[in-house]
Amino acid sequence: MHLKPVIIIAVAFFVLFALIPTASLAFGESIPNWVRNIFIWYGEEQIEEDELLNALQYLINSKIITSDGKQIVRENVVSIFAHPIKDDGDFYVTYEENPNHLYPLSAKDWFLETEYLEDQMQFLNSNFKLPYDVEVVAKECNQANAFYDYITKQIIMCYEFLDSVHGDSITYSIGAEGSLEEFFIYDVVDWVFYHEVGHALIDIYLLPVTGLEENVADQFATYIIITEPAGDPEDGDFSFVQDMLYNVGTWFFIQAESGKENIYWDVHNLDMQRFYNISCYEYGHDPEYSSDLITDGWLPLERAGNCEYEYAVLEDSWTRILAPYRI
Repeated sequence: MHLKPVIIIAVAFFVLFALIPTASLAFGESIPNWVRNIFIWYGEEQIEEDELLNALQYLINSKIITSDGKQIVRENVVSIFAHPIKDDGDFYVTYEENPNHLYPLSAKDWFLETEYLEDQMQFLNSNFKLPYDVEVVAKECNQANAFYDYITKQIIMCYEFLDSVHGDSITYSIGAEGSLEEFFIYDVVDWVFYHEVGHALIDIYLLPVTGLEENVADQFATYIIITEPAGDPEDGDFSFVQDMLYNVGTWFFIQAESGKENIYWDVHNLDMQRFYNISCYEYGHDPEYSSDLITDGWLPLERAGNCEYEYAVLEDSWTRILAPYRI
């Protein structure tokens, strides 16, 4: 059986038999035959989804579906029509050589010794459906960067980027003698990696984006760090994730204070804006644990007052967006 008829039967049953009767009785209206036929025609693949959705909108505008029904349609029908994904692929990692490393422990060796990328492959493949394989490549790029390639469908983690974060840890005396194994470097690499995973999932799942995608990817990385493997839900201790975001925010603050030129036309927020956004999400997730952001003057009260709401919207939105693609 084709997927579309199955979907349309589910939607038709849901809308026509669950929502409509109550609303129709309330308003004394019935469903026009042309609307009923559209469900059939769509199931037979004679019309496109836009025409079906226009019919649903008609039911809402005509008050055949009440305002409560409109909310139910939005929360259920939209998820039913989410881009269908079969779990036919996996994330996998490839390492290239790292002859030009700057520190005794090379970036490649750090990845290999910590098994960081292997751990992330296991997490991603256990949690997300993929329609095809996605390669994560650790390599020298001649730039301190990480990015998602929309053409090759690869996530690139540049060794120079990890060397750069290592250099920051030494310059600003973060960790024990700026050691490459310190949490600061791990946390920054983790957040940046999931920023790129965010770009990848937006592309693979054809997710809607209504603002700058770089901001959305920032929020995805923060969402993953807070909601996924870290923390102890049994006793409510999520201090570990708070500290991870503190390190990420510190890194952006360092970039902002480094004296490099601000590029106002860039699609990324300025480093100091990203510092404040991450600090806000951190505070919004756990105001009590992160209260020092306010008392020490890092997060102004003018922003902090809205941070619990900002984080709640971030978590709720990503949870709902990703639901159809979870394993």
